Parts: sequence; C-alpha cells; structure tokens
Amino acid sequence: MMKMHRVNKVGLEMIRQELLSICKPNVFDGWLDDDLVHSKESQDMLLAWASELEDVLDADNGDSIEVRQFYTKSGHVEDLSISDSGIDVSFEEIE
Repeated sequence: MMKMHRVNKVGLEMIRQELLSICKPNVFDGWLDDDLVHSKESQDMLLAWASELEDVLDADNGDSIEVRQFYTKSGHVEDLSISDSGIDVSFEEIE
C-alpha cells in the first residue's frame, strides 16, 4: 500500500493565500487575485504548486515546498505548506 496525497479545493485556496502572503506582488502579475483566480492560467499555476507539494508528501520527504528567494518579499527562501484539511489522503495498491 502506498499513501497518496491530493490537494483539494480548500488546499488550492490555502496555497493561493500563502503565495499572496509571502511573494512579491509582481511575481504572479495579478493572476492570483480574486478576479482572475478562476482563469485557466491561474488554475494551472496553482495545480503546478499543488502537484509539487503532493510529490513531496507522497515521497514522505517533508510537508512543505520551497518558494525561491527571488519570489519572496523577505528575499529569503520560504516554505509553503498547508494544513491537513487541504489534503485528501488515500491508499493505493502497489503492483
């Protein structure tokens, strides 16, 4: 059995809020703002972050992913993580 993690809708919103909080405003050029967040471009971007987080969780390699220092307001590498309510866990057979 392998433990699989999937970021759900709540988790996607958590990722969006976290990115808005730690990243410089020009990084996402408005794509994460309320009026554009449901666009294909924004959803693709959030799903890419979610996929990276799922990979880390599936590999049991921690519970966060790094946001590069040139994206962040602080100028330092920041960790992005979400709470358990944003992640659905399932168990799959390994063949």
